Amino acid sequence: MRLNTKIGIVDDARVARMLLIKILKEAGYSDFVEADNGATGWEMIKSQKPDIVFCDCNMPVMKGLELLQKIRADGSTKSLPFVMVSAERMEADLERARENGVTEYVVKPFGAQAIHDIIHKHVK
Repeated sequence: MRLNTKIGIVDDARVARMLLIKILKEAGYSDFVEADNGATGWEMIKSQKPDIVFCDCNMPVMKGLELLQKIRADGSTKSLPFVMVSAERMEADLERARENGVTEYVVKPFGAQAIHDIIHKHVK
């Protein structure tokens, strides 16, 4: 795990992105790239090459599951750690995310330690 890890955050809610950044800063991270939907998230991932991505499930333009599918289908991003973030634990969403290769699935609200543990586990 590296504290200089570049963390991608994809969420249509600016407040949610800011809250996650606050939590990540508390855990010692400082390098973030953001996008407000899956389509801009895909462009951000291709251009900025984050080490891990935290992505909301439900967004306009392109949902989190669609972004996950796109990432897993691309040779340059297929092994990118992808953490699906949701306000609710919907078993159907969780199952679809698992089927498509999600790395982790977390339910809001979450704390700095949980996020730090996920990054520590998946970013080498």
